[in-house]
Amino acid sequence: MKINLLVEDKYRVVDNKKFDGIIRRTLELLNIGKDVTVDLAIVNDNEIRKYNKAYRSIDKATDVLSFPFWKKQRKDSFVVPDQKKKIIGQIIISYPRAVIQAKEKKLPVSRELTILFIHGLLHLLGHDHKKPKQKEMMISLEKQILKN
Repeated sequence: MKINLLVEDKYRVVDNKKFDGIIRRTLELLNIGKDVTVDLAIVNDNEIRKYNKAYRSIDKATDVLSFPFWKKQRKDSFVVPDQKKKIIGQIIISYPRAVIQAKEKKLPVSRELTILFIHGLLHLLGHDHKKPKQKEMMISLEKQILKN
């Protein structure tokens, strides 16, 4: 597994090894193959707002966005067409939003970044929270991953 990390210098608080471990535990928990790549970008509110507006038609900053790159072929197979490498997608996190939410929850910023990363990763793996049962399942998975 591999994380391609794009972080503005002023937000360089991300531990690649930590996120690699989160991916590994998540894939094990969901019984998904281990040879994957995730792109992670940690940006400012203006950047994430641009993506939110362009891809979701919501003209405001948000905490995390996920963009799956895969074509789902089977439950355990996420493959980009014409590529051998399994790329599950890109996660974009707003560092300023993470700071605000961490203060509200009385958590370290690193913990909030971890929570947002897990949330984005689960979206990349096909999970959603639009319906109550989906939300319950996603929250349960987030807690399991955080606990480990």
